[in-house]
Amino acid sequence: MGQVVERVEPTRIRRPGRWMRDESLRYPVVVFLTVRLGLFVLGIVASAVIPPNKAVDVPGWTTPPVTHGWGVTFTAWERWDALWYLRIATDGYSVGDHSAAFFPGYPLAIRAVSTLLGGHPLLASYLVSNLAFLAALVVVYRLTRHEFDTDLARRTVVLLAVFPSAFFFLAPYSEALFLLASASALYAARRSRWWTAVLAAAAATATRSAGVVVAAAVVFECLRQTAARGTGSAGLLRAVGKSCVVGLGSLAGIGSYLLWWWRRTGNAFEPFAAESGWDRYLQWPWVTLWHGVEQGLAYIGIYASGYHSIDLIVVVLALAAGMWAVLRLPVSYRIYTAASLVAPLCLEFSGRAFMSMVRFVVVVIPLFWGFAVFARRFHASTAMVAVFGAGLGLFSLLFVNWYWIY
Repeated sequence: MGQVVERVEPTRIRRPGRWMRDESLRYPVVVFLTVRLGLFVLGIVASAVIPPNKAVDVPGWTTPPVTHGWGVTFTAWERWDALWYLRIATDGYSVGDHSAAFFPGYPLAIRAVSTLLGGHPLLASYLVSNLAFLAALVVVYRLTRHEFDTDLARRTVVLLAVFPSAFFFLAPYSEALFLLASASALYAARRSRWWTAVLAAAAATATRSAGVVVAAAVVFECLRQTAARGTGSAGLLRAVGKSCVVGLGSLAGIGSYLLWWWRRTGNAFEPFAAESGWDRYLQWPWVTLWHGVEQGLAYIGIYASGYHSIDLIVVVLALAAGMWAVLRLPVSYRIYTAASLVAPLCLEFSGRAFMSMVRFVVVVIPLFWGFAVFARRFHASTAMVAVFGAGLGLFSLLFVNWYWIY
């Protein structure tokens, strides 16, 4: 009889899952978890080391007390405009209380998730914001890699996540959802995925009024690409017609919101009129810039007025990176960056010219490309991450304890 040879099955090598092989997924997840856990810990500590400032009430929503214990892990970030978003998500808009200034995209997302959770709006707001921020980091990574390279994508994601006002992405605020919509619209437009670009731009215009800037960038990119493929007057007409369709679709978010207010009150521009209730008024951008510089320099080192100086530092950084973007990037990004910086300067806040600029600039993606390019060129990544991270810690400490970082 022949010898029986035992068959040995080859050892299977377990390959990592797709997300482990794809750095555009893996790297943003690591960055997100690091920052998310760090801010959870910081929120607990912040409540114990700084005396809280006086809380601000919101009509129809009880202001949470500044408490201690493990519950503060979540409640510590329910501050300022977060109360408005939660109130609107739960009870809707009211006429005359200036809530119309808060666009509906984020509150609607909270309400939808809260319904699935059985009625827990605060938990829903954290899920929406945190998951949207994680997804946004992935899209920003891929967009940056598409425009530059993997190294710059890594640097951009890190600098975005540790920017001093990045805590807004992880709190019950609309910034994360807006960043996701903006990045998705730009990424899709640059790759000629027009249906995706239109849907994402419409989500951006439904989430914040600044979404019209994203829509403008998408429309211009459509016009540029379509015109480049055509010839003669017929090609130009086709490009214009397609761009108009893309523009109308991109503005569907804000258009639906204005139409809703028109049917309810007869005034389609109620969301813009509501801005006056927040002490903002129309101003030439260079005048706002001048006032902000004056205030920032005048209040250096003065207790309870140093926010003007903080605002000035952030604006100077943003303008420097914005100048780089306007000079070096493709035209659609130039339009997006310039308009994103100029638009908020046209609405000056009485007594604090650069109010909320720390929120407005944190969602402008090309600014972080500028920071990343600077960090790589001058071998300053570690220093920049350290400085940004220190600012993030300071801003978070103030925000958690009801000081005026907003």
